[in-house]
Amino acid sequence: MSDEFQELHDIAPKLNQLTADPDARVYFEWMSGGLVWSDELPPIKERVPGESQCLRGIWRYRSSLIMGNPAEKCRPWWEKAQELFPNWPGFLPERRSESWRHVFVEKEAKALADWEALDAKFEQQRAARADSPAAAS
Repeated sequence: MSDEFQELHDIAPKLNQLTADPDARVYFEWMSGGLVWSDELPPIKERVPGESQCLRGIWRYRSSLIMGNPAEKCRPWWEKAQELFPNWPGFLPERRSESWRHVFVEKEAKALADWEALDAKFEQQRAARADSPAAAS
């Protein structure tokens, strides 16, 4: 099958069997720039490395709905996913509600602050190595 959505086809059976967990945790996923709930992926022991990458556009689209500014370039992935795994917890209407807007803003800001702190630490370590006598030899 030569389909741009092949990865969605491949993961669909697993995702369609997932059930919503009322205690699911929500987090910010860097690569998508979106919110993700912990029950939206199979348990770690059942995952194939890299298989969730195809969900990034879907998470991005949902988060853009939350923010009230749909990312139209991601809409085809969202629609195809709804067709392939309609029972996925990620499609629950309450997970795309604008009531999540403040959570998105807070988690995105925290992720950025964490990244900047890590980057600053890296730059300090790099500067320290450059200043050390061993680096000069």
